[in-house]
Amino acid sequence: MRAELGVSERRACAALGQHRSTQRKIVRTREDEAALTTDIIALAKTYGGYGYRRVTALLRVAGWTVNAKRVERIWRQEGLKVPQKQRNNVSIRRGPRLVGIKRQQLERRFFSSARGATRRALKPDGLRCAAARRRAMLAGRRR
Repeated sequence: MRAELGVSERRACAALGQHRSTQRKIVRTREDEAALTTDIIALAKTYGGYGYRRVTALLRVAGWTVNAKRVERIWRQEGLKVPQKQRNNVSIRRGPRLVGIKRQQLERRFFSSARGATRRALKPDGLRCAAARRRAMLAGRRR
C-alpha cells in the first residue's frame, strides 16, 4: 500500500487503523498448530464442561508439550466457551437446613432466649407461636 500511494509507513498505518509494530513483526506459526487445534476442539466437544486449563492437562496426558497460554490463545481464536453453571433453584421459604444437627444444637439455636422461672420462653406472642411450630417440627409432628 505504501508503494502504491507513495506515503510513509506512519500515515499508511494511521489510515488503516493499525499499529506500526504490526507491519514490522513477521508472524510465525508452528507446524503442529493445526494438529493441536483439532485436538483442542475434539477435547472441547468430548468434555463440554471443561475449560482450557483442564484441556491443557488432558493434552499433556496425551503427550503434547503445550503451555496453558498457548491453549488459551487457540481456545479464544476458535471461539470455544464453557457453559455457565446452572444455579440450584432452592426455595427461599424452606428455611434453614436441619439435617445432621443434634436436638440439643437445635434447641440452643432456636430457643436460647431468656426464660422465666417456669422455663417458658419470654417472647412476644408471634415469636412464641413460631417457637411452638419449631418444637412441633423437632418432635416430628406437623401443625
